[in-house]
Amino acid sequence: LELKARQWTETNHSCGLLVQPANQSQHLAEHLLEKKYSLVPDINITPPGTIIIDLAPEEDTLFKNLTKPKRKNIRRAIKEQVTFKVGKTHDCLNIFYQLYLNTSSYLEFEPDSIERFENIWDNLSPKGHILFFTCYFQDQPVSSIMALSFCKTIFSHRFGWSKAYPEKRPNDYLYWETIRWAKQNGYRYFDFGEIHLDAARKFTQTDVVPPEYTKSIESFKMGFGGKAVLYPETYIYIQNSVFRWLYRNIIVYFIDFPPVQKLLSTVSG
Repeated sequence: LELKARQWTETNHSCGLLVQPANQSQHLAEHLLEKKYSLVPDINITPPGTIIIDLAPEEDTLFKNLTKPKRKNIRRAIKEQVTFKVGKTHDCLNIFYQLYLNTSSYLEFEPDSIERFENIWDNLSPKGHILFFTCYFQDQPVSSIMALSFCKTIFSHRFGWSKAYPEKRPNDYLYWETIRWAKQNGYRYFDFGEIHLDAARKFTQTDVVPPEYTKSIESFKMGFGGKAVLYPETYIYIQNSVFRWLYRNIIVYFIDFPPVQKLLSTVSG
């Protein structure tokens, strides 16, 4: 498969190919280095740090694995009549995107374009691999997860919240109901998506939220009882042999410089 990917890259006149091995694929990482790939620091296809919940235990056990504040918040949301819906339509994408834009505004990050999400939708929706989990209060969408399904895993790809009704704890309820849905529909794992790599490394060593992440998205995700997972990092194969040598021997030492970051983004498409 890796060989075919390289051949496709050459046929289509692409500058290079980025490959990120699957979890626990150390042998593939070693193979890539033998084939003249190079490690690309700080650029990844899939976030290298995440939280994953094994859905094999009974639902009651999964609920008990949540922190006490999480359980309290979920009961609060139920009492306040926050509702939960699952959808696969384009209208669900539009609802999600507006909530996502709102989140980008108050968290002050650059949002992905609607075109990017439309592209994901066009490619994954025909086979049902994209889902939207949304919480409502009084028929008003409050928070939403855009999720991707692959094999036995539901991946939380992006999240959006209107920032309304925080006292009703819609976000804790949203993630819990999404976890329940994934289990009830035969999935084995729920992947929370990216967390800070430093937090993931520390959490894998102690199973305790590091003090510096107590009030963070990392803490929020860790409260659901999952385990931190470190995925392999990304490797790059550069078609041009001269530029490949320059990268491996010179450019890699200046990887954090903005011009180099821009060049790598161009190479990766």
